[in-house]
Amino acid sequence: MTGIRALLVDDDVHVRESLGAILKFLGCTVVACASGRQALERAGSRPLHLSFIDQQLTDDDGVSLLQRMQQKRIGGRKVLMSGHPVPMTGLPAEVELFMPKPIRLDDTALLLHHLQLITHEKLSALGLRHLARRAS
Repeated sequence: MTGIRALLVDDDVHVRESLGAILKFLGCTVVACASGRQALERAGSRPLHLSFIDQQLTDDDGVSLLQRMQQKRIGGRKVLMSGHPVPMTGLPAEVELFMPKPIRLDDTALLLHHLQLITHEKLSALGLRHLARRAS
């Protein structure tokens, strides 16, 4: 898939910058937001394929934000991020995948591949052949 549009919501500027850079390297166009309110304002303007939402935002709870996004039918595939352990059982239906922080290139690339947003060939072309083999 080309032209992947990703929403990134985290109140930590360092996470927004680092994950934003990783997503751009992987071929995504990134809409980065510092708050849930900002995300809701900006997310509806153009279709999104993927949303990375921090679990604990300054102005919102990540799961609540995902639920509102689901009601509005925005955000595409949904990934909840956290620097704290989150139990894998009992996550709401709006949460498709959980991604622990700190965020790494390899983990993000494998997640996009798992969601069928990037191919083995794209991983190899980006110099991530070792991941293309792992993702098989």
